[in-house]
Amino acid sequence: MRHLLSLLFLVSSLASGEEWQASNGQFKAMLLLSANAEQIYDAWNSGPANGVKIQALRTIAPGVAFEAIVIFSNCTPNSLGNCQIAADWTVTTLSGALVGEAKDAPLWMDMAAPRPQHLQISENGLGLVASKEHDGYVFKVRVKDMVSGRSVELKQRATVVAT
Repeated sequence: MRHLLSLLFLVSSLASGEEWQASNGQFKAMLLLSANAEQIYDAWNSGPANGVKIQALRTIAPGVAFEAIVIFSNCTPNSLGNCQIAADWTVTTLSGALVGEAKDAPLWMDMAAPRPQHLQISENGLGLVASKEHDGYVFKVRVKDMVSGRSVELKQRATVVAT
């Protein structure tokens, strides 16, 4: 329940118009950017009463590491009861220059399916260090449930600002 409350706080702080959440049938996913991803992963996996705030990241200073994190629900289990969630990532600058791509990156592969309607943080995200040479970043990801064949496309952006 704490994860849901933290996520509700996050949802209320994100600007409308961003394609940071989507669903395809029952399969749902959300994309978050965070400069404290390790703390979020650790807190999420340690259970309730974790005390970590999940806040929307809109700006990032040059030299600071940050990560795109996927949270999903309702993946389809295979015959062994495991889900297979992968991602196709594209990162560009705000002005459109390609920074990098990753295809079929594992997010939750051959791991037990979370209970229906329960949110699950991906095992992996995609991170980088903000560069003063870039105006900002647009993270685009296609999150794929490899068992059901369903997918969703998500997008988040952060602007690089000097401190």
